[in-house]
Amino acid sequence: MKKTWLLAGAALLTAILSACASNEGTRAPAPAGGRRAAPYYTGDGGKGMSLAVLTPTGNGLSQAENYLPALVQGVLAGDFTKFSEIEIFDRQNLDKIVAEMESGLYTESEGVVKYGEKVPARYLLSGELVKGGGGYVIKLAVSDTKTGETKASYSGSADRQSIDDFSAIKKASEELLAQLGIHLSNAGKQALYGTGTKAIAAETALARGVNAQRGGSTVAAFNYLTEAAFLNAGLPEADARLAALTRHIETGDIGDGIRNDIARRSAWKDLLEEALVFYEEHPPFDVVYRNVPERGNVNYEKNTAELSFQIWLESNARCLALHKLLNSLSATGKMEEWQLRNYFSTMLSGYGNNWYYFAVEAELLDGAGNYLDADKDTRLEAEWWVNNNIIRKLTLRASSLSFTVDAQKINGALQLGFKAAGMQHKGQWNQPVRKKNVLDNTLIKATDKTFQEYFSGKRNYEVRRDDVYYAF
Repeated sequence: MKKTWLLAGAALLTAILSACASNEGTRAPAPAGGRRAAPYYTGDGGKGMSLAVLTPTGNGLSQAENYLPALVQGVLAGDFTKFSEIEIFDRQNLDKIVAEMESGLYTESEGVVKYGEKVPARYLLSGELVKGGGGYVIKLAVSDTKTGETKASYSGSADRQSIDDFSAIKKASEELLAQLGIHLSNAGKQALYGTGTKAIAAETALARGVNAQRGGSTVAAFNYLTEAAFLNAGLPEADARLAALTRHIETGDIGDGIRNDIARRSAWKDLLEEALVFYEEHPPFDVVYRNVPERGNVNYEKNTAELSFQIWLESNARCLALHKLLNSLSATGKMEEWQLRNYFSTMLSGYGNNWYYFAVEAELLDGAGNYLDADKDTRLEAEWWVNNNIIRKLTLRASSLSFTVDAQKINGALQLGFKAAGMQHKGQWNQPVRKKNVLDNTLIKATDKTFQEYFSGKRNYEVRRDDVYYAF
């Protein structure tokens, strides 16, 4: 019986070093997208070199942080692609090869040979991300697969903010490139550290998606990859991974080697169970409110006035993913026969109909964050338009949050402080119940526009009097 080949951390690096040595001079596949030429760097930019960027080992990370190694890997690979002429072995193929090597199909020696054949990179970038002492340490090294020599190394501390905004990872990229003889120009340094918020959000969503895929969480991966692609930040890897995963879901081929109806039904049931939990905790809508209140009734004796804030839902990338997932279930033509209708209905509505209800709770604050009025709650609504079990579009409607305030404290700096948010379900005696507070996973945006103004001109949205329609 063959010995399972499980390599991680230093063991993986040692095996790859010996395996890749015979591939001297072989260039790794060029990445999709294209490069930035001088004046980002001086000299030839490392032309002729090839590099595989491995996922750093994560030490001491919480479950919520387990995507960070994939994030570090992705940012490093992107920086080496953009700011050098080094050929980077793309991560998607690297993941496939690692999965094959760890599948148990090969003995250890066979696996080493196969890895060397499939990853023809002269250099390897590996390392670890260590959490401890209230912060993180990033340790990285570039090794020569032929000689085993360390060509470049980096060790630096970081806090969470500097990882989230990529500045700590960018510093590592700059130093490693310099040690490899690639020195960035002023324009290059400015571009390296000038990553925009949309690009950061997209790369982070991609890392979460990659991590979810590696962990076998199809629904989470599908949603994060949809989010990365939805941001349209020019990440070919996000588009490629999403396209492949979408094909699997839309064709119903969601399990390996599924050949019979019972197995297909079981695979879909498992996927929908995962989706139920995911969408309960990760809403398919963002919350938007108008930060310009409308004045209502005035109590002249108490010197108080009523202020009302418009508030509504807006579909997000998770909504697109949910739409694709449920329509793919319908496309099997087996939803009723497999008795999976309940999953379809429950994910659309906690009431078992086509209305999605989302409750929010907020307090009124002044510009300095001082409390002005007690918590108030309201229900936000979206209606799914379903025809022949296919979701066609959405109807969105505005609601309001009203507060009573001392008139002397009313000023233009008022803001809402949100305390809770979550999908509403039908409870006992048909009373609405919010099962979970998912405020941490809910994006809340403020605008000075009215409900109709906010959606006017937005792609796929149509404004009609009091309602707004979204077509998928």
